[in-house]
Amino acid sequence: MLKLDINSSKFAAAGILSIAAAFLIFALSEYGDRAPKLATDYIDRSELLSQTSYFAGDRQDHRRWILANFWASWCAPCREEMPLLETLHREHPWGADFSILTLSQDQDANPLKAYWNRYRFKMEGRIDTNQFISINLNIEAYPATILISPDHEIVKIWPGIEDWSDIEMTHELSQLMSKSTGDSL
Repeated sequence: MLKLDINSSKFAAAGILSIAAAFLIFALSEYGDRAPKLATDYIDRSELLSQTSYFAGDRQDHRRWILANFWASWCAPCREEMPLLETLHREHPWGADFSILTLSQDQDANPLKAYWNRYRFKMEGRIDTNQFISINLNIEAYPATILISPDHEIVKIWPGIEDWSDIEMTHELSQLMSKSTGDSL
């Protein structure tokens, strides 16, 4: 009878392990790739700017490379990432060839202006009150950042928070921009 109990325990453990393995495989296949599947690989700059409203920061000439960040004031990781983007904005080595565009998903610009002023952000802040751009691109989670080439192509998307003040991020951006243009920026 003791032997039967040991075998029953082994059978139960094997069953539990099988269920756990199946769940893990499902979870990884369902949720493993957190990068959004964008609805397009091209974005029209004029539409990007015309469908959003300026609310704060220095207006930029968005004719070359754009790093567009989708965020919201109610999103804690977004608020954590904003100062890191500002560091990149102030210290990037690409001059007029590069601009940062933040696209808030909030409904009201007044709290955003207060937030912007409190941190003295200089990067351009725009608001996508109807989420027109994020819906059309299929961006469902914030923050999300996309690199847009001068030819309007989406070169890369970064889902979630990134440390934009890290020298490795500057290096990655330089490599992406030089690969896409064939130039060294």
